[in-house]
Amino acid sequence: MLNHNALLGVSINLDQTIETMPLFASDRALVVAAEPDIFTVYRWIPCDNVSQVMVVLDHELIGDVVISAAQAMLVGGEIAPIAIYSVGFDADLFGDLFRKRGEHLTMETVDLKALGIEKTGGGAKLLSFLKQQVLPMIARELPHLDVPPALAGFSLSGLFALQAATKFPHLFGDISAFSPSLFLDRELQARLATLLSQDPSRRLFLAAGKLEEDRAQTGLDQHMHELVAEMGARLQADYGDRVIARILESETHFSVPFSTVPAMLRHLFSPVALS
Repeated sequence: MLNHNALLGVSINLDQTIETMPLFASDRALVVAAEPDIFTVYRWIPCDNVSQVMVVLDHELIGDVVISAAQAMLVGGEIAPIAIYSVGFDADLFGDLFRKRGEHLTMETVDLKALGIEKTGGGAKLLSFLKQQVLPMIARELPHLDVPPALAGFSLSGLFALQAATKFPHLFGDISAFSPSLFLDRELQARLATLLSQDPSRRLFLAAGKLEEDRAQTGLDQHMHELVAEMGARLQADYGDRVIARILESETHFSVPFSTVPAMLRHLFSPVALS
């Protein structure tokens, strides 16, 4: 039988981690939730010896992207084995998802009428779900891990991830935010600086696209990519390579995660980063 990898000049070492990794990435985790019609959890646990966990917000938008990239990069030896728990909104249609995100990814009542979102400020329900359901699930299923999970989000959930990590630093570790809605929290940079200074092991990944020209929607004089670039530069100046901020020339708001998830995974979970 022909060895196609040999013909292509590719050498893959199928160690035990790869041999036992499920072919299909995620499965839906059944939880007894206080709000069963709002939140769902999907999980990807590739093997028994995972070394870290990431909680991803916005499963419907970026969960499969992160899980698929992690699966491919683990096979390629680019990252250490990690588990991913991806939280979604139990939505099948984008309109339903859009409304649920607007409500449950905002910590306080805010004016998002320019974005077509009427109801906001229900973030306490998501925080409660994370604290009472998701984190205990991780502790039960991966009891050998003694470090808090990394947290990642996109757009509104990117801001939510940054806010949750600064308000509950003992619950979450490294943070990733793709195109976070920074216009809703202008004090966030100071809180992130405090967080990074208090924990010298914590890392931060930020990304945005240069085609995200949204200041008409935000009411500010800066686009999202300008806010991310400015905050990233200031934090990099103080905390060096623990902070990465990527501004992508050709990406729009919704394409940013597809272009930057591998870089985020390398920053947080490469074998060197975890050593």
